[in-house]
Amino acid sequence: WSITPLCLYRLRGSRGLFKDLWIEDKWDWDTKYLVVDLDFTQIDSNSIELAQWIIQKLNDSASEIEINLKGETLKERFEDLLQKSLRKNRRVVLLIEGYDQPILDCWSNFPLAQKNKEILRHFYAIVKNADPYLGFLLVTGANKFSELNLLDISFSPAFHDLLGITHTEMELTFADELNDIALEMKLERGA
Repeated sequence: WSITPLCLYRLRGSRGLFKDLWIEDKWDWDTKYLVVDLDFTQIDSNSIELAQWIIQKLNDSASEIEINLKGETLKERFEDLLQKSLRKNRRVVLLIEGYDQPILDCWSNFPLAQKNKEILRHFYAIVKNADPYLGFLLVTGANKFSELNLLDISFSPAFHDLLGITHTEMELTFADELNDIALEMKLERGA
């Protein structure tokens, strides 16, 4: 399951999909964002040029609000996107799914993994300094790479139920399924 579709619908103002839900009257549906969706889990990092793929995604997002990006490098294109989007009164929402996937996919090809790691390190350095331009940033990934220097809220009590499902919600929502699994695995479930 991915958080990205939920964010995309909400951030693009798809209010009808949230009718009668908690969020409906708590979200400013008139505010529009430029959504940049970088889903690294959907690419084959062994067969693509990572920087060019990101540049293409930036170009695709920019075209949604009729922005033509300038610059040759990923850094130049991303900074141009941030500045031009803000000039159009749109802050950028950056959704990064599987931030570590381009490294993990190439683990057996160490030179390519290192190259992808450097591309991502430079890209995430720009992201870290982009706060004035960002309306929202969501980054998911499987591993913690200290060299990428991202804020990790995975085990922070302040954020434990921010996204996803709490333990209590899981117990209540999936009680029947959990009981079936426990029976099948010959495990005893607590009351």
